[in-house]
Amino acid sequence: MARGVNASEMTNEFAEVKHTYRGVTYVLRELPMDRYDELVEQATAEATDADGEVTKVFDSAAHTKLLLVEALVEPKLTARQLYGKGTRLVRALQAKVFALHLDPEPEEKAKGEDDDEGEAQAPANP
Repeated sequence: MARGVNASEMTNEFAEVKHTYRGVTYVLRELPMDRYDELVEQATAEATDADGEVTKVFDSAAHTKLLLVEALVEPKLTARQLYGKGTRLVRALQAKVFALHLDPEPEEKAKGEDDDEGEAQAPANP
């Protein structure tokens, strides 16, 4: 990967979400837009079709992997370490990283909710 985002570069304008799984708390931090765009570029390749036309092809699976590795700030894991973990954990972290970058204000959404696996979520106010 090109460059990582240092935790010291972050300010409170970047949202964070936490996910506790089997006693380990994973912290994901929103990336700056320019870094997000760099990861989109890294996950995009040129392909030549049967007519010889060159087009750009976006690999969403590669983008997801790059995004998750970059956004995971605690514990900091390499791609090999992270993707060597169980599917349940990785899929849960992927859902969190998508919410972090695509949903409005994830820290507001999480207020009053306990994110530990298997524990009941706080009921929504009617």
